[in-house]
Amino acid sequence: MSAQSSRLNSGQPPPSYSSIDPSNGTPPGPRPVPPGPTPTQSPGFMHNSANVPCRRSAQVVMSRGLAISLVIMLLQTVLIVCHSDALAMFIDLESAALRASMAKSALVEEKSALVAEREELGRERERMKQDRELWEQAREDRVPQGAFWDAISPALDCRAYGKREYFATLRNIPEGWSATDACMNTPAKVKGVAIRRPYRCAPVDGSSHVRGYWMVDWDEPGCQPWYHGCRDVGCTSYKSGKRRIEGELHGINNKEIQDWWLLCNSTPLTWDLVTYTSPTHCEERNGIKFAMWDIPDDGCLDR
Repeated sequence: MSAQSSRLNSGQPPPSYSSIDPSNGTPPGPRPVPPGPTPTQSPGFMHNSANVPCRRSAQVVMSRGLAISLVIMLLQTVLIVCHSDALAMFIDLESAALRASMAKSALVEEKSALVAEREELGRERERMKQDRELWEQAREDRVPQGAFWDAISPALDCRAYGKREYFATLRNIPEGWSATDACMNTPAKVKGVAIRRPYRCAPVDGSSHVRGYWMVDWDEPGCQPWYHGCRDVGCTSYKSGKRRIEGELHGINNKEIQDWWLLCNSTPLTWDLVTYTSPTHCEERNGIKFAMWDIPDDGCLDR
């Protein structure tokens, strides 16, 4: 029995042939048939099995949606926290700015008060100065009534070129006056010139009297020595830029003048049309007093 008749007898459907192989004239074989439900499978079971991937996709979508919602909630929470921190920082800055403004206002007020106080102190100082000047003027205008100077005498020594000191003792000091105040406020006439007060007062040794002193710089020829035989002795040293002029000091009474160097150091010299008020150095050689001047000279720069 052929295979076809066997399939027919068994009740199986004949195979379907799509084409015949031209090489041997035989069909290539049965066409595959898609699997169908087996007799034991119900349509409902096949439907439930097909819906399993759909349920899994829905669960994945729901999980992702829930995760996105959680992320969104987290971001909102972070934004709320950041906004709260920013708001708190802004409030702190506003408070700090307000405190700084109040402190600045307080400093401005304090500065204004200090300026006003300083101005008031300046005005008070000026008033005190004026009061003191008035008091001193009134004190200077006071003259001790009844006080007088005894004989005004010149000192033996000259204090400087053309200057001699005169002195006298104050007598009959009135009550209410100290000896020094009475001395400094009693006028005198020295060599025909009225002098308001002495330039200094000093107590007389061994007594309660006080002595006044005046410095007279007029009509004192005995305090005006001169130089004799001034000469150029050459440069002071090598490349010093200074030349030395030397002269003898004459016109000093050795019996009266003790501090002769006071006169020497204050006696002027005119050399080469230039006046020098005092010498550089004074010295005594064999009883002769010399004065020396070291004057600038460009001729002593190279020799």
